Amino acid sequence: MTATRKSMRFLTVLALICAMVLSIASTPVSAAGVETWYSQFKYEPSFPINGYNLTPVKTMGVSGELLVGAWMSTTDNSTTPAVFTLEVRSTSGAVLARDTVTSTGRAHVSISLNVTVGQKVQIYTGIYTNNSARKGEVDYSHEIYNGN
Repeated sequence: MTATRKSMRFLTVLALICAMVLSIASTPVSAAGVETWYSQFKYEPSFPINGYNLTPVKTMGVSGELLVGAWMSTTDNSTTPAVFTLEVRSTSGAVLARDTVTSTGRAHVSISLNVTVGQKVQIYTGIYTNNSARKGEVDYSHEIYNGN
């Protein structure tokens, strides 16, 4: 096999790998599906939103203090401050915990609440200005602290 042919094969394989990684990395958190959360710290990959995102149901695998933190940023090049909101909601939509920050650019929001094994929740993230949806990006992490 000639060097040119090997180079072409290598570049083709590299392009396919890059395409696969990008397609997986660009899957929004809302597509992650139903999960059970345990006490391990977990970082969720960054995902784009237009106004808000509500995750699928998360079932608590242990009882303890649920800690959720999120970095949120606007991506629409506006200099107008945005309201960044992070909530933990029950499956009926009731807000169990909430943190809101008004800022330009990037902001950190965090919440904690006690959860029990088997409890089902959803994570809501929102970016708005004067009730108008803003384009942005969110990455968040979660952990259930139960003393272990």
